Amino acid sequence: MLHTIHFFLITIILVIVAIFDSKFKIIPNRYVIMIAALSVVYVIPQVLFFGKSPLSIMAGVAVGACVLLPAYFVTGKSFGAGDVKIFMALGISLGAMNLLLCVLGTMVGALVYAKKSAGGGIAMAPFILFAYILVNALFL
Repeated sequence: MLHTIHFFLITIILVIVAIFDSKFKIIPNRYVIMIAALSVVYVIPQVLFFGKSPLSIMAGVAVGACVLLPAYFVTGKSFGAGDVKIFMALGISLGAMNLLLCVLGTMVGALVYAKKSAGGGIAMAPFILFAYILVNALFL
């Protein structure tokens, strides 16, 4: 039940972020903070009552930072800081392995789209939304 509520709320926020990112090519920090806060509220009972390790939570955040921050700097910042922050916030509740799957799904979707588009920057948030839903449907 808690997972379903969490998934629903995060998905709603990611839909808003995807629309906003598609229009303005920016992800406002308020949405990242909402995702992080909901993720923390989601994992607290898991740590307190179900034995989930706080280290696994930190591993999800660390994977988001370690994998995606270099991409932010290497790509000339065409991979936005908002995208990195969204992945770090999602890493709180997804954990390291599921976050990596989410990143992979995002990159594959964006790559397929980029090959078909005429060029220019693309918004990553719609692909993050798609990958988040896919990871939740298949692995959680």
